[in-house]
Amino acid sequence: MFRKLLLLNVISNSKSIYKQLGSYKYFVNSIFNTYIVVDKDRTYSSSSSSSNNSSGNNKFIKDNSFIIGTDRSKTTVHCNSNSNSHSHSHSKMQCTTSNQSIWSSFILFDQTTERYLLIKNNNGETNTSVDQAIPQNFYGFPSLNILEQQKDQKQQEEQLTFLNQFVKVVGNEKKDCIFFIGNLLAPFYAFQLKRQLINYYLVAIKDDKQIDLEKLQQLFPNHSYQWIDCKDNNLLESKFNDTTSGSGGQWLTTPETRRVSNVVCSLTRDNLHLLMNTNNTSSDGDTTALKREDDNHVGIYTPLEYAPGIESVPIVSNTVVPFFSTNLIVCRDGADLLLVDPGASEKGKQHFENILQSSRLNDVKPENVTVFLTHEHKDHWEGLPVVEKHFPTARLVSHQECIDVVNDYTTLKKVAVTGQQFSRRLSAVITSENESAEYQPIDNANSIVVGKKIFDVVATPGHTSNSLCLFERKSRTLIAGDHIVGWGSTVLDDRNGSMKKYLESTQSMIDVLQPKIALPAHGPACYDPILLLQTFIKHRLAREKSILEAYKSGQTTLQQLLSAVYRDLDPKLHQLAMMNIRLHLDKLKEDGAI
Repeated sequence: MFRKLLLLNVISNSKSIYKQLGSYKYFVNSIFNTYIVVDKDRTYSSSSSSSNNSSGNNKFIKDNSFIIGTDRSKTTVHCNSNSNSHSHSHSKMQCTTSNQSIWSSFILFDQTTERYLLIKNNNGETNTSVDQAIPQNFYGFPSLNILEQQKDQKQQEEQLTFLNQFVKVVGNEKKDCIFFIGNLLAPFYAFQLKRQLINYYLVAIKDDKQIDLEKLQQLFPNHSYQWIDCKDNNLLESKFNDTTSGSGGQWLTTPETRRVSNVVCSLTRDNLHLLMNTNNTSSDGDTTALKREDDNHVGIYTPLEYAPGIESVPIVSNTVVPFFSTNLIVCRDGADLLLVDPGASEKGKQHFENILQSSRLNDVKPENVTVFLTHEHKDHWEGLPVVEKHFPTARLVSHQECIDVVNDYTTLKKVAVTGQQFSRRLSAVITSENESAEYQPIDNANSIVVGKKIFDVVATPGHTSNSLCLFERKSRTLIAGDHIVGWGSTVLDDRNGSMKKYLESTQSMIDVLQPKIALPAHGPACYDPILLLQTFIKHRLAREKSILEAYKSGQTTLQQLLSAVYRDLDPKLHQLAMMNIRLHLDKLKEDGAI
């Protein structure tokens, strides 16, 4: 069923790279019956049976990569040729490998039964390089962080040992095939957050008896294992969307894992020629099974569904450092479409256009579209003209203060809401909700119905006076706007924000909503939001204590407090920090502490 073929990375001629490849020479020779030919310009692979003709598969190989080493200082991978500039002149979004973590993920595929293996990370903490590829409590493919130039000899030896052990897991004597099926790059949020570039390889085995589960357990301790039948290629999606307590409950998987699963199942049934036939080359030279994405197509080929039926797509916006994008929340259910915080700037406009024109959204009738704004800041609504272009009769829902701000920028029909207050009634409905209970809005005036989904609009003042969140009760998903950020801590607007109300709203989210998933407007999704919210409270109270101590010691000006409390802060963030200091002082005055 499979033809033997091993694809090696095409890289520029480099002494440092050659040394890394050289360290794998015996491994590649003895395990995969394949050797490496290095010429002046490229590195190729050939099977040992055709050693006299090293260029036989060159046309195919040069467009595909089995990455076992890379020059991180020079290589640029899957990014726009034009770097996206942030509104601040000192910041540029450049997608070089210097801010990437590069992985090889192996899909162990049983040719006889057409099943593949997933592993689940059950670790309490993610301390090892293996665990970092699969988030805690997530299912994923066995993965290895590839060699980096800056790693020392001991780390290189450890990785080589891992590779040799992994080969023993799949059967050293079988010499079955490895197919490179493509790579995916995780979305870009901030320079401080590394993007994950994952190269996917289908490892074809004769049957599941070839897998030594005991050795696999040694390589991936505290992991559980699950064989997935390709006849049920929608299993991962259905299990991800399963929010009931029965049937084993929800399986957490990344959008990338779900997409690769679908591709693998499709290939094994009827499209294997995509891996083997070089004539199936697309216009961009891509012969791999996975369609490559640049930053203007993130979220199109790989739907970024981080909560059941809810996508979160980072689109370049005029936001503040350290972030460069605002997450567009997309929920399509039946004929209805919800868009939350369309903040695309001019540089993000094309990406936003591509999302709205994608096959998943381009048949939605404009009258079935609801646009929701979490608050008044421009990086959450600058893309409204694009929405109006495609959906001129959509309705815009937000707080009246926010509507007043955007009124001159759009002619969309506007609906003002106040948001539900945190109350015993709200808490009682949420905590008593079960699968058999009637699923209906708590407050019709503060609810948004999207197909079979209901989003409760909740008042969460603090970041601004008009901040609102959405809460989907079935999956307990919190669409948090700027109340939560996926990295660091949020900055409050000192014009109309309130530190006191922010802390009260945060505690009420924990006590009343009890979310399981949080989708912030900036940064990655969070799957332990209660812990994150608790951390925010502790952080703010600790900061307040430091400010109070400094204030009582005589350091009463904003500049003095900034120097005392934010000693090592990047100067670029000083103005933002002073906004929070002002609001901490306001709270201390309200509390009678100063």
